Amino acid sequence: MAHTLPALPYDPGALEPHIDAKTMQIHHGKHHNGYVTNLNKALDGHADLQAKSVEDLLRGIGDIPDSIRGAVRNHGGGHHNHSLFWTGMRGDGGGEPDGGLVEALAGELPDNVEDDQGNGDDAVLLGTEHAHGDDGAGQSEGHRGRVSAKDEQDARERAGHGGRLSGG
Repeated sequence: MAHTLPALPYDPGALEPHIDAKTMQIHHGKHHNGYVTNLNKALDGHADLQAKSVEDLLRGIGDIPDSIRGAVRNHGGGHHNHSLFWTGMRGDGGGEPDGGLVEALAGELPDNVEDDQGNGDDAVLLGTEHAHGDDGAGQSEGHRGRVSAKDEQDARERAGHGGRLSGG
């Protein structure tokens, strides 16, 4: 069984003006499809693995042959993450966030997350910067504890920001 690109659960223009149709078409039809294509390439010649769902492949990643494990983890993971991503948005969604999300968006981080200057508000965006550095997949385990000022400055320079990452 070849893995396939799932259809978007809405029209590509349904998220406008927040995400335009062209961006959705590229992100879904090219980026996500690239994960599916490369997962299928990695599984070529492994009929037993081709028959498994992406979820089963990822659950059993330790049983995948070393020669393709990285590709299955990266491309299978990207495919799975994007398949979930599309279902978390909808054109008629929205509204005001509540609970812990409000505090996170406001930069009020847990007490155990701070940079070496005692500031927590840039740590979320710094973590995002680190996430996009790992194979460009936007995945990160996140920073637990302290983030150094050097890491923060390096992230600002890579992002082309001279000031605060949060723009504040």
